[in-house]
Amino acid sequence: MQQIFQLHSPLQKDHQSWEYAWSKALKGARSNGDLRVLQWLMQCPVRSDENGELPRCQQKVLFYNAANKGHVREMQYLCDQGLVIDKFDRYTIGALPMDSLKWIAENDMISDQHAFSCAIAKAALHGRLDILQLFQTLDTPGGYEAVGLKRRRTGKAFSLWGDTFYWAASGGHVHVLEWLQVNYPAECGADAMTTAARRGHLEAVKWLHAHRTEGCTSDAMYYNGKFEMVKWLYLNRPESHTPEAIVKALQNGHFRIAYWLARKFPEFKIHRYWFNVNDRRLVWNSIPLELLLFLQAVYPYFFTATYIRMLRKDSSNDAVVVDWLDDNWPCEED
Repeated sequence: MQQIFQLHSPLQKDHQSWEYAWSKALKGARSNGDLRVLQWLMQCPVRSDENGELPRCQQKVLFYNAANKGHVREMQYLCDQGLVIDKFDRYTIGALPMDSLKWIAENDMISDQHAFSCAIAKAALHGRLDILQLFQTLDTPGGYEAVGLKRRRTGKAFSLWGDTFYWAASGGHVHVLEWLQVNYPAECGADAMTTAARRGHLEAVKWLHAHRTEGCTSDAMYYNGKFEMVKWLYLNRPESHTPEAIVKALQNGHFRIAYWLARKFPEFKIHRYWFNVNDRRLVWNSIPLELLLFLQAVYPYFFTATYIRMLRKDSSNDAVVVDWLDDNWPCEED
């Protein structure tokens, strides 16, 4: 590249092909994280300002692209060239890779307490204890003016670490939970065990059960689809026992789990409106035959004349379901 550039220097006034090639090379260096090529292209810019440098607006584009890809060497190089970057808010932090997140924390580029809290949550979700420990050294809530304002207005300080247990549990990171238990023991709620259960992180659930007293919410059995988790919750967390757990298992096609729960909780009654295809929360265009067979075997009270008429209407395009309905509840001839 250097030899080709020297052969054609100085460039002609009409050098659109050069500009295109240079821009393409810059894009490649940016995408690949190639610092040497990036440095050279910036030192020999085809597009330059009055100082012969790459315009600052383009440098910022390079910086944010490097940040989004976790290329921290390129980020550092651009800042070393005098590039001034606005601090990152909570919206831009949400899309950053973890290496970039660590870099902006080390370089004091987090805009406010909400962005700081978002960064902490992201690190906890990904199990990055090293970044959390770094944030702990930067945790000076009194330095954030907005925190003081909120304290004066509401009498409560904004908690930078308030949701950290939740996000660590959501990622299933027991080592982060252990660290939080030592350093921020007050910042935990029942939603931590609930999210760990719903995401299938049994070891995190067991740890919270053994070391915390908040328990879980009635949503804990929803969605996870893991038999081992459901059995453990049944034995250890009675607050998770709800009819909705059976419904969610059925709606997600986990018939084995639904049957097990139905046998454990025969007193639970589930309602027809939970299986109305007009409910936009459901993904079906018609109720699957497998689900209808389950409901017929376990909850035969479902199949009233009104419900069967609704099924015929909603399943009119499903020949298999229509045939099944005809076999079990033949239409009366007019």
